[in-house]
Amino acid sequence: MNWKLFAAALGITVAADADDAAARAAVCAHFSLPATASDDEISAAAATRTADAAVAEARIRAAETLRRTHISNAFMAFRSRPELAQMERECLDDMSVSAQAARDRLLAKLGEGAEPLNSGVRHVNVGDDARDKRVAAASAAILVRCGLQQDPETKKPVAFDGANPFRGATLSELVTDVLAASNVDVRAYDREERAALALGGRVKGMQTTSDFPVILENTLHKLMLTGFQAITPVYVRFCKIGDVSDLRDWNRLVPGLMGSLEVVNEHGEYKNKNIPDAEKEAIRAKRRGNILSITPEVIINDDIGYVADMARGVGMIGGRSVDRTVFELLAQNSGNGPVLKKTGNTLFHADHGNLADSGAAPSVATLAAAADAMAQQKAPGEDQEFLDISPAVALSSHSLAREIQVLVGSEYDPDASNKLQRPNKVRGLVGDVVGTPRFSGNAWELFADPNIAPVIEVVFLNGQRVPRLVEQEAFRTGGLEWRVEFPYGAGAIDYRGAYRNPGAGG
Repeated sequence: MNWKLFAAALGITVAADADDAAARAAVCAHFSLPATASDDEISAAAATRTADAAVAEARIRAAETLRRTHISNAFMAFRSRPELAQMERECLDDMSVSAQAARDRLLAKLGEGAEPLNSGVRHVNVGDDARDKRVAAASAAILVRCGLQQDPETKKPVAFDGANPFRGATLSELVTDVLAASNVDVRAYDREERAALALGGRVKGMQTTSDFPVILENTLHKLMLTGFQAITPVYVRFCKIGDVSDLRDWNRLVPGLMGSLEVVNEHGEYKNKNIPDAEKEAIRAKRRGNILSITPEVIINDDIGYVADMARGVGMIGGRSVDRTVFELLAQNSGNGPVLKKTGNTLFHADHGNLADSGAAPSVATLAAAADAMAQQKAPGEDQEFLDISPAVALSSHSLAREIQVLVGSEYDPDASNKLQRPNKVRGLVGDVVGTPRFSGNAWELFADPNIAPVIEVVFLNGQRVPRLVEQEAFRTGGLEWRVEFPYGAGAIDYRGAYRNPGAGG
C-alpha cells in the first residue's frame, strides 16, 4: 500500500521527503494506534472515523430541524404582521439563535404594544405578581424533585434554589400552602379532602379554584417535553413536513413534476401550467394521544416518581410515534410501501422504475445503479421531461448503514483490489446515511431531498409539532386528567424520488 497517498487522502500532513514507513507511522499516530498496528486495523480506524463524522453531521441536521420547528411554532400566530414575519425569517436563518432566544425577541417586540390580529390564540400579559411567583416556585420545586436538570423550553439549568419557599416540600405540603394562599381554611379538611380540593373537586359542598392544577400542568408539560426531546426522530431526515388545518383528506401534488416550459410564439398566448389530476395523492392528519391523570392518592402518597415517569414516558412515546407511523407505511406490502392511487401500484414497483430487479448488498456498483435509475425518472404528461433526480439520503438497518457510510465516504473504490489506484465513483453520493432498527433485513433505500422530490410527507394539524396538554376533570377518580393531543398523519405522495433494493437474498 502507498502510505503517502493514503495519508494524503485522509488529509494527514506528511513531510515531502518522508519515506513510506514514515508516512505509515504518521497515519498510526493520527488514529492513536501503535506503530505495530496491522493494515486492517488502520483501515478499520479510518472507516470508523468517517462513519462517526457522518453520524455527527446527521445529528446536527436533526437538531437544526427541531430548532426551526420550535421557532416557527412560536411565530405562527403573528405572521400576519410583516415586521414579525421578517423577524422569524432572521431567526430561522441564523443558526446561532436558539428557539428560546427567538421567543425572547418576539416577546420583546410584542411588549412594545403590538398585538396579533385574529390569531385565535389567547394571550396573557406576563407579570411577576405574587400568584405568578408562587406558581413558578412550586413548579420549579417539583421539577427539582423529579430530577429534571434542564428546562426543555428555556434550556436553562433547573437547580436547587435555597431561596425557594417550596424547596423539598412534599405534594401534600404544596397543596396545603396553595390552598391557604387561596383563602381556604385548610384546618377544616383532612389530607385527602385537601388533595381533592386542590385538584378542583367538591368537598363538603365547597369547590375552589386553586393554583395547583396550573402548577401541575406547567410541570407535566415540561416533563413531557423533556421526554419528547430525548428522542431523536429519523423521519425529519428524509420526509417532507407540512401542515393541514383540519382532519379531512388533503390532496398533495409534487411541484417538480410540471415538466418543461412551453414555447410561446410571436403574438402567442401563455398557457396555464398544471399538474395532472391523476398525480394527486391524499393525506390526512389523525387524532392521536393518551390520558395523563393525577388522583388525590398520588398527592397523599407523594408519588413524585409516578408523576415524572408518566409525563416523560408519554413524551417519549410521542417522540417515537411519528417514526413508527412512517416506517409502518414503508413496511406495507412486504416492504414495497403503500399502494399509490395515481398508478395502482405499490410505492416501490418495477413499473415505477424504482425497484431493483434482483436484490444485492450495497456496493459501489449497486449504489451507482440506484442513482442512475433515479436520474432517469420523468415528469408526467406529454413532454416526459427528465427530472434528473439525485439521491440525498440512504436508509437501511444499522449494520448496513455502517457499510454504506464507508462506501460513500471513501476517496478510493473500497471494492477494488487496489484501493489507492481507482477513484470511488459513489463518493459523496448521499449526504446522509440513516440507520434505524425500524428498518430490518438486508434491504436498503435511497431518497432524494424531500424539498426537491418528496416521497413521504408528514403533516401536522395547525402546525402543532409537539404534543400538548388539554385539562379535563376526572369525575371517576376525583382528580385531574390531561389529554395528550398530537394530531398528525403520514402518506406517500410520489414514487420518483426514491429507490429500493431488496438486498442480498431479497
